[in-house]
Amino acid sequence: MTQSNPTADAEARLRTAINQDGLLDLFAGIALLLTTALAFAGWRVMGNPAVFAAIVPIFIPLYFEPTRKRLTYPRLGCPDYKPTREVRFATIVLTVFAVLGLVVFLLTALAGIRVLRPLFEHAPVWAALGGAGLLVLLSWWYRSRRFLFYIGVSALAVAAGYLLGSDMLVRLAILTGAVGLVMTFAGAILLHRFLRSPASA
Repeated sequence: MTQSNPTADAEARLRTAINQDGLLDLFAGIALLLTTALAFAGWRVMGNPAVFAAIVPIFIPLYFEPTRKRLTYPRLGCPDYKPTREVRFATIVLTVFAVLGLVVFLLTALAGIRVLRPLFEHAPVWAALGGAGLLVLLSWWYRSRRFLFYIGVSALAVAAGYLLGSDMLVRLAILTGAVGLVMTFAGAILLHRFLRSPASA
């Protein structure tokens, strides 16, 4: 008779729950909206949209896991579980997210250099491609197709920015704002449903 591994069972339930509690979508969406708002503030106050937006990556690691421990773990029946594999994967994702943020920051800060100007002008495209790679990684890890839906939203937002004839900063704001709104809305719906569903024993 095969005995179940409590740690493996908890790991499996936790990975499934990421597709139910909506917290990853909610936090990522809020982070994108904060990035958009702070970039606009930085541009208005200091003429550099990356000044304030650089603090946003701190938002997710500070609050995401504590929120899951408070809302998700107890409903899975494993409030004291320590998800080592999930923490490792989250570290990878946050590192990629931080690198993407650094690239956007450098493109913005160094936009005055002539040789980098073409890269700067197409920053929304590079940001969308980098974000798409991250979403594919999330889709593979959590076995969820909804992350691929956000890639479609990103593509539509980039296309809309070019069709509207907006400058680079506006196109970037359209991208982060649109994806942020959709992810926040989707995450809020998933979280509402998750909290209303019966808790696991």
